[in-house]
Amino acid sequence: MIGPYRLVAFLGAGGLGMVYLAEQIRPVRPQVARKIIKAGTDSKRVMARLGAQPRTLARIEHPPIARVYGTGRTPNGPPYFVREYLKGLPITRPCDQHTLTREQRLDLFLHVGAAVPYAHEKGILPRDLKPSHILVTIEDQEMIPKIVDFGITHAMNQSLTQGTPHAEKGDLIGAPE
Repeated sequence: MIGPYRLVAFLGAGGLGMVYLAEQIRPVRPQVARKIIKAGTDSKRVMARLGAQPRTLARIEHPPIARVYGTGRTPNGPPYFVREYLKGLPITRPCDQHTLTREQRLDLFLHVGAAVPYAHEKGILPRDLKPSHILVTIEDQEMIPKIVDFGITHAMNQSLTQGTPHAEKGDLIGAPE
């Protein structure tokens, strides 16, 4: 248990954090995904940027973007954020498994593409869209893509980043690969 969340299973890891399936006990919410920032990536500059990211993403409500529910800190300090849990696969896997045609793949991509200008309208510049950050779920035999991670976002609206350090030339934040 960390706060109102009980960790259920490890889902994966990226450049900055580990993602777990979790259950929120108080208030009761369906299963969620919880990303905990990895130790060693917690410089003051990185932590300040990551601290603002969940608050920024929580402002976004768009069907192809997973909802961010909240943020917090673990007892030993690293921050975490909680988002909608999606039981899905990175977008390239269902495309290959179901041998989708070029047109079907482009249709999935167009759904994802609609989310990017929406994020821009909200003042957010995604910096790390890649297949592992876009999960596809299947509901009623329809493939539904959702962005679950924008990477380290850049807020284009100064009110979103007030008091948050900006990346400097040469700063490496995120997953280099």
